[in-house]
Amino acid sequence: MKHSGFAEPSKDSGALFSLEPQDALRRFSRASVTISWRANRYGCRWKRAMGRPVRFAPKITRGTCHCGAVRWEYRGDIPDATICNCTVCRRYGVLWTYGYDGHEIAVEDPGIAMAAYICGSRRISFNFCKLCGNLISWRSLRPNDDGRTRIAVNLRLADPQQVSEVPLRRFDGLHSFHDLPLDGRTVADVWF
Repeated sequence: MKHSGFAEPSKDSGALFSLEPQDALRRFSRASVTISWRANRYGCRWKRAMGRPVRFAPKITRGTCHCGAVRWEYRGDIPDATICNCTVCRRYGVLWTYGYDGHEIAVEDPGIAMAAYICGSRRISFNFCKLCGNLISWRSLRPNDDGRTRIAVNLRLADPQQVSEVPLRRFDGLHSFHDLPLDGRTVADVWF
């Protein structure tokens, strides 16, 4: 018998699973079972059920360039999308979501189709598909003190339905170099 959202019951899981469904539901509604969610660094969700943690697969959002030669994957819930007005980002028209290379974000380039543009401060590279010209990501050229490398991927390369409800964060990269106040907009509000 499958129990959606919970692990398969074992023989030692108690009498609750041996009851008829309506009896189990009544017992569940009276029980003081708390369900808690949390995300680990890989975006996996855990649910506490009957006192035992159960692991669920992380949410995965994928994007690809127009020709399909380069792909990216974001593991976990995307917290926000950043629209930036700096001299580079405003020209590209991208929506960035941030993470760490090999942790939340993985970029796959099996055919070595990516080319990098490194400008000015030489701190980040903007990575394009050489075949179709789509901007895939930016990547820090130096790891942080903890050894992880910061990366952002272009949400405009994902399926619009997957990212439409992601909150939009505006970053003033031209003047103040600070986040602007949130205004309640989502990716769907700036998609076109």
